[in-house]
Amino acid sequence: MGETLCRKLDGVSQCLDRHRPLQLSGAALKWIALVTMLIDHIAAMCVATIEVWEWATLWNVWGIYSIMRGIGRTAMPIFMFLLVEGFFYTHNRWKHLGRLAVFALVAEIPFDLTIFGWFTWEHCSVITTMLICFAMLMAVDAILKLPAGEEKQGRFYGIWAGKIAGAAAVSALTLVLLTVIGADYTWCAGAMTLAFYLLRRWRWLAALAAYALLVLLDMSELYAIVGILLILCYNGQKGRQPKWLFYVFYPMHLFLLYLLRLWVFGA
Repeated sequence: MGETLCRKLDGVSQCLDRHRPLQLSGAALKWIALVTMLIDHIAAMCVATIEVWEWATLWNVWGIYSIMRGIGRTAMPIFMFLLVEGFFYTHNRWKHLGRLAVFALVAEIPFDLTIFGWFTWEHCSVITTMLICFAMLMAVDAILKLPAGEEKQGRFYGIWAGKIAGAAAVSALTLVLLTVIGADYTWCAGAMTLAFYLLRRWRWLAALAAYALLVLLDMSELYAIVGILLILCYNGQKGRQPKWLFYVFYPMHLFLLYLLRLWVFGA
Protein backbone atom coordinates (compact mmCIF):
# COMPACT_ATOMS: atom_id res chain seq x y z
CA MET A 1 0.00 0.00 0.00
CA GLY A 2 2.85 2.36 0.82
CA GLU A 3 4.49 1.77 -2.56
CA THR A 4 1.18 2.35 -4.33
CA LEU A 5 0.71 5.67 -2.54
CA CYS A 6 4.26 6.76 -3.41
CA ARG A 7 3.66 5.92 -7.08
CA LYS A 8 0.48 7.99 -7.08
CA LEU A 9 2.28 10.94 -5.46
CA ASP A 10 5.10 10.57 -8.00
CA GLY A 11 2.52 10.63 -10.77
CA VAL A 12 1.10 13.93 -9.51
CA SER A 13 4.62 15.38 -9.34
CA GLN A 14 5.41 14.30 -12.90
CA CYS A 15 2.15 15.76 -14.17
CA LEU A 16 2.83 19.10 -12.49
CA ASP A 17 6.38 19.17 -13.86
CA ARG A 18 5.12 18.57 -17.41
CA HIS A 19 2.61 21.40 -17.15
CA ARG A 20 4.82 23.85 -15.29
CA PRO A 21 3.91 27.35 -16.61
CA LEU A 22 7.28 28.88 -15.73
CA GLN A 23 10.85 27.62 -15.47
CA LEU A 24 12.48 29.34 -12.50
CA SER A 25 15.99 28.64 -11.26
CA GLY A 26 17.08 28.97 -7.67
CA ALA A 27 18.67 32.33 -8.54
CA ALA A 28 15.41 33.63 -10.03
CA LEU A 29 13.49 32.55 -6.94
CA LYS A 30 16.03 34.23 -4.68
CA TRP A 31 15.74 37.53 -6.59
CA ILE A 32 11.95 37.38 -6.31
CA ALA A 33 12.22 36.72 -2.57
CA LEU A 34 14.68 39.59 -2.09
CA VAL A 35 12.55 42.11 -4.00
CA THR A 36 9.30 41.13 -2.24
CA MET A 37 11.08 41.20 1.13
CA LEU A 38 12.33 44.71 0.37
CA ILE A 39 8.80 45.85 -0.51
CA ASP A 40 7.52 44.35 2.74
CA HIS A 41 10.21 46.03 4.83
CA ILE A 42 9.66 49.42 3.19
CA ALA A 43 6.00 49.16 4.18
CA ALA A 44 6.72 47.99 7.73
CA MET A 45 9.52 50.43 8.45
CA CYS A 46 8.64 53.53 6.43
CA VAL A 47 5.02 53.57 5.23
CA ALA A 48 3.77 52.53 8.69
CA THR A 49 5.58 55.55 10.16
CA ILE A 50 3.65 58.12 8.10
CA GLU A 51 1.38 60.24 10.31
CA VAL A 52 -1.87 61.37 8.70
CA TRP A 53 -4.87 63.10 10.15
CA GLU A 54 -7.43 63.05 7.31
CA TRP A 55 -9.53 59.92 6.88
CA ALA A 56 -9.17 59.91 3.07
CA THR A 57 -5.40 60.10 3.28
CA LEU A 58 -5.31 57.54 6.08
CA TRP A 59 -7.36 55.13 3.96
CA ASN A 60 -4.97 55.55 1.01
CA VAL A 61 -1.87 55.03 3.15
CA TRP A 62 -3.40 51.99 4.81
CA GLY A 63 -4.31 50.56 1.40
CA ILE A 64 -0.76 51.01 0.11
CA TYR A 65 0.64 49.53 3.32
CA SER A 66 -1.64 46.48 3.14
CA ILE A 67 -0.80 45.79 -0.52
CA MET A 68 2.94 46.04 0.13
CA ARG A 69 2.75 43.76 3.17
CA GLY A 70 0.69 41.28 1.15
CA ILE A 71 3.37 41.24 -1.55
CA GLY A 72 5.96 40.65 1.15
CA ARG A 73 4.29 37.38 2.21
CA THR A 74 5.80 35.86 -0.93
CA ALA A 75 9.35 35.89 0.43
CA MET A 76 9.45 33.60 3.47
CA PRO A 77 8.32 30.28 1.95
CA ILE A 78 10.79 30.81 -0.89
CA PHE A 79 13.64 31.53 1.53
CA MET A 80 12.94 28.38 3.55
CA PHE A 81 12.58 26.28 0.42
CA LEU A 82 15.94 27.53 -0.89
CA LEU A 83 17.51 26.91 2.54
CA VAL A 84 16.59 23.22 2.26
CA GLU A 85 17.74 23.03 -1.36
CA GLY A 86 21.03 24.62 -0.33
CA PHE A 87 21.37 22.02 2.40
CA PHE A 88 21.41 19.27 -0.23
CA TYR A 89 23.62 21.07 -2.74
CA THR A 90 26.24 22.79 -0.58
CA HIS A 91 29.73 21.26 -0.68
CA ASN A 92 30.40 21.90 3.01
CA ARG A 93 27.46 22.07 5.43
CA TRP A 94 29.57 23.10 8.40
CA LYS A 95 31.03 26.00 6.43
CA HIS A 96 27.54 27.01 5.35
CA LEU A 97 26.39 26.89 8.98
CA GLY A 98 29.34 29.05 10.03
CA ARG A 99 28.53 31.59 7.34
CA LEU A 100 24.95 31.80 8.58
CA ALA A 101 26.18 32.27 12.16
CA VAL A 102 28.49 35.16 11.22
CA PHE A 103 25.86 37.02 9.23
CA ALA A 104 23.19 36.36 11.85
CA LEU A 105 25.35 38.34 14.28
CA VAL A 106 26.05 41.04 11.70
CA ALA A 107 22.39 41.44 10.77
CA GLU A 108 21.05 41.58 14.32
CA ILE A 109 22.16 45.16 14.99
CA PRO A 110 20.56 46.80 11.89
CA PHE A 111 17.51 44.56 12.38
CA ASP A 112 16.99 45.72 15.97
CA LEU A 113 17.68 49.37 15.11
CA THR A 114 15.17 49.31 12.28
CA ILE A 115 12.41 47.44 14.12
CA PHE A 116 12.84 48.62 17.72
CA GLY A 117 15.16 51.62 17.51
CA TRP A 118 17.67 50.00 19.86
CA PHE A 119 19.40 46.67 20.44
CA THR A 120 17.20 44.05 22.08
CA TRP A 121 16.91 40.29 22.47
CA GLU A 122 13.12 40.33 22.14
CA HIS A 123 13.15 39.34 18.48
CA CYS A 124 15.68 37.84 16.07
CA SER A 125 16.21 38.36 12.36
CA VAL A 126 15.37 35.88 9.64
CA ILE A 127 19.04 34.92 9.28
CA THR A 128 19.01 33.73 12.90
CA THR A 129 15.91 31.72 12.02
CA MET A 130 17.73 30.19 9.05
CA LEU A 131 20.78 29.45 11.19
CA ILE A 132 18.74 27.47 13.72
CA CYS A 133 16.75 25.68 11.03
CA PHE A 134 19.90 24.70 9.14
CA ALA A 135 21.45 23.33 12.34
CA MET A 136 18.25 21.35 12.91
CA LEU A 137 18.51 19.91 9.39
CA MET A 138 22.09 18.81 10.03
CA ALA A 139 21.11 17.07 13.25
CA VAL A 140 17.97 15.40 11.86
CA ASP A 141 19.76 14.29 8.69
CA ALA A 142 22.65 12.81 10.71
CA ILE A 143 20.24 10.90 12.97
CA LEU A 144 18.18 9.47 10.12
CA LYS A 145 21.32 8.35 8.28
CA LEU A 146 22.74 6.39 11.20
CA PRO A 147 23.28 2.73 10.22
CA ALA A 148 20.26 0.58 11.02
CA GLY A 149 22.06 -2.75 10.89
CA GLU A 150 20.57 -5.98 9.60
CA GLU A 151 16.90 -6.89 9.81
CA LYS A 152 16.89 -9.53 12.54
CA GLN A 153 14.32 -10.29 15.25
CA GLY A 154 12.83 -6.84 15.09
CA ARG A 155 16.15 -5.13 15.75
CA PHE A 156 16.00 -3.32 12.41
CA TYR A 157 12.60 -1.80 13.17
CA GLY A 158 13.61 -0.98 16.73
CA ILE A 159 16.62 1.02 15.54
CA TRP A 160 14.49 2.88 13.02
CA ALA A 161 11.94 3.68 15.71
CA GLY A 162 14.78 5.10 17.83
CA LYS A 163 16.06 7.17 14.93
CA ILE A 164 12.62 8.59 14.23
CA ALA A 165 12.12 9.37 17.92
CA GLY A 166 15.51 11.11 18.07
CA ALA A 167 14.80 13.18 14.97
CA ALA A 168 11.36 14.10 16.33
CA ALA A 169 12.88 15.17 19.66
CA VAL A 170 15.46 17.40 17.94
CA SER A 171 12.74 18.91 15.75
CA ALA A 172 10.44 19.61 18.70
CA LEU A 173 13.22 21.26 20.71
CA THR A 174 14.09 23.42 17.70
CA LEU A 175 10.50 24.61 17.30
CA VAL A 176 10.40 25.50 21.00
CA LEU A 177 13.72 27.35 20.74
CA LEU A 178 12.54 29.36 17.72
CA THR A 179 9.43 30.39 19.65
CA VAL A 180 11.17 31.22 22.93
CA ILE A 181 13.85 33.47 21.41
CA GLY A 182 11.33 35.27 19.22
CA ALA A 183 12.88 34.20 15.93
CA ASP A 184 11.24 35.48 12.77
CA TYR A 185 8.24 33.23 11.98
CA THR A 186 8.90 31.32 15.24
CA TRP A 187 7.93 27.62 15.15
CA CYS A 188 6.44 27.90 11.68
CA ALA A 189 9.86 28.43 10.07
CA GLY A 190 11.16 25.21 11.59
CA ALA A 191 8.03 23.28 10.62
CA MET A 192 8.27 24.56 7.03
CA THR A 193 11.91 23.52 6.90
CA LEU A 194 10.98 20.00 7.97
CA ALA A 195 8.18 19.86 5.39
CA PHE A 196 10.51 20.84 2.55
CA TYR A 197 13.12 18.36 3.81
CA LEU A 198 10.93 15.33 4.49
CA LEU A 199 8.65 15.81 1.47
CA ARG A 200 11.34 16.92 -0.96
CA ARG A 201 10.49 14.07 -3.32
CA TRP A 202 6.99 15.55 -3.72
CA ARG A 203 7.58 19.28 -3.91
CA TRP A 204 3.93 20.10 -4.47
CA LEU A 205 2.96 18.28 -1.28
CA ALA A 206 5.73 20.03 0.68
CA ALA A 207 4.56 23.39 -0.68
CA LEU A 208 0.95 22.69 0.36
CA ALA A 209 2.13 21.69 3.84
CA ALA A 210 4.19 24.87 4.11
CA TYR A 211 1.21 26.99 3.07
CA ALA A 212 -1.03 25.32 5.64
CA LEU A 213 1.56 25.99 8.35
CA LEU A 214 1.85 29.65 7.36
CA VAL A 215 -1.92 30.17 7.44
CA LEU A 216 -2.06 28.38 10.79
CA LEU A 217 0.50 30.88 12.09
CA ASP A 218 -1.37 33.95 10.83
CA MET A 219 -4.29 34.45 8.44
CA SER A 220 -2.40 37.29 6.74
CA GLU A 221 -0.13 34.59 5.33
CA LEU A 222 -2.90 33.65 2.89
CA TYR A 223 -1.08 35.99 0.51
CA ALA A 224 1.91 33.62 0.64
CA ILE A 225 0.13 31.54 -2.00
CA VAL A 226 2.11 33.45 -4.64
CA GLY A 227 5.40 32.25 -3.15
CA ILE A 228 4.04 28.70 -2.91
CA LEU A 229 3.06 28.69 -6.60
CA LEU A 230 6.46 30.07 -7.59
CA ILE A 231 8.16 27.24 -5.69
CA LEU A 232 6.26 24.80 -7.91
CA CYS A 233 7.92 26.48 -10.91
CA TYR A 234 11.42 25.62 -9.65
CA ASN A 235 13.34 23.73 -12.36
CA GLY A 236 16.00 22.23 -10.11
CA GLN A 237 18.75 24.46 -11.49
CA LYS A 238 20.85 26.76 -9.31
CA GLY A 239 21.15 29.55 -11.86
CA ARG A 240 23.72 32.33 -11.90
CA GLN A 241 23.83 34.48 -8.78
CA PRO A 242 26.40 36.34 -6.67
CA LYS A 243 27.49 33.99 -3.87
CA TRP A 244 27.17 36.57 -1.09
CA LEU A 245 24.09 38.36 -2.43
CA PHE A 246 21.61 37.54 0.33
CA TYR A 247 24.12 37.78 3.18
CA VAL A 248 25.18 41.30 2.15
CA PHE A 249 21.79 42.53 0.96
CA TYR A 250 19.88 41.67 4.14
CA PRO A 251 21.81 43.71 6.75
CA MET A 252 22.61 46.47 4.23
CA HIS A 253 19.02 47.13 3.21
CA LEU A 254 17.91 47.16 6.86
CA PHE A 255 20.56 49.72 7.77
CA LEU A 256 19.69 51.92 4.78
CA LEU A 257 15.99 51.77 5.65
CA TYR A 258 16.85 52.77 9.21
CA LEU A 259 18.79 55.80 7.98
CA LEU A 260 16.00 56.68 5.54
CA ARG A 261 13.41 56.58 8.30
CA LEU A 262 15.55 58.81 10.50
CA TRP A 263 16.11 61.29 7.67
CA VAL A 264 12.53 61.47 6.38
CA PHE A 265 10.43 60.78 9.46
CA GLY A 266 12.84 61.48 12.29
CA ALA A 267 11.83 58.22 14.02
